[in-house]
Amino acid sequence: MLPDGKRIADEAVYLDKSRSLEPKEAFKLLGELILQAQHPASASLLDVGCATGDLLLYFKNNLPGFDYLEGVDLLEKLINQARKRIPGVEFRIGSALDPECFLQRKFDVVVCCGTVQIFDDLKLPLENFLSCARKNASILICSPFNEEPIDVITRYRRAGGETSDWELGWNIFSCKTVDNILEQSGYDLSWSWHPFDMPFAIPKRDDPMRTWTIKTEKKPFQTINGASQLINLKVVNIRVNGLRE
Repeated sequence: MLPDGKRIADEAVYLDKSRSLEPKEAFKLLGELILQAQHPASASLLDVGCATGDLLLYFKNNLPGFDYLEGVDLLEKLINQARKRIPGVEFRIGSALDPECFLQRKFDVVVCCGTVQIFDDLKLPLENFLSCARKNASILICSPFNEEPIDVITRYRRAGGETSDWELGWNIFSCKTVDNILEQSGYDLSWSWHPFDMPFAIPKRDDPMRTWTIKTEKKPFQTINGASQLINLKVVNIRVNGLRE
């Protein structure tokens, strides 16, 4: 049986005034995929797990044609910071696991980057993302995904510290698990998988659970974390061809 776990890293990371505010390289892949979908003018976009709004700020500055942008996150401190940083974007508090959070509006694009690996089961968040999508909408999920048909549920704790709490945040689900959930969703869907490889080196930082890169036989910049996990990000790009009856 897994120990209970907490997600305690988000505020420390996203409220750190010294952190780099340069857009993450994965944001560029997400933006390219959204532009390729050619959504109609005045489209709407939802970012689930938006934190302080970094991804939405990138989209606002680089994706023309979106009339409405919204971000949702569970942590009030992060949402308050996002509201201060990015005028003209709607932010609200909510959970990816709460179906009620997704009933307020339908969207042309739903994005979730770096969030689903917190959860021990993907079925409910994926169902929630689908429930707020319009016909012909795109749903893009960026996370560590395993090409092998194996799901990995992770808990970690920091040795020698003042707290012995187990932490969440580095589950790795298989592409096959996502495929199965989408196939059984009841929606008319098509989807594709897009690998993301870090294009440059990232140094190791003070927090060993912040990823850095190493050189391997297959990759010059393989991402790794302090739990000795090799982190291979992928984007699953889902097209909603028809809604569930």
